[in-house]
Amino acid sequence: MLKSTHRGKGIGSLLVKASLHLAKEFGFLGMQFNMVLSENIPAIKLYQKLGFEIIGTLPKAVRKPQGNYQDGFIMYRKLDDL
Repeated sequence: MLKSTHRGKGIGSLLVKASLHLAKEFGFLGMQFNMVLSENIPAIKLYQKLGFEIIGTLPKAVRKPQGNYQDGFIMYRKLDDL
């Protein structure tokens, strides 16, 4: 997660790309993010741009301060194409 003042500068993209390359170097075959909140549209768009897919949904995973809930997504991508 990045502070809002640091968003839109490519930092998140660099962090995710570095994580993907390190995971591949260590022999992992894929990368999975277990809890991407459904209302975090910027993160979802970034991960999809970097090849991640939503492979599952955790309904009402997190209770918001207002008392309602939002889903959590499980996102995954293979590392064989890096």
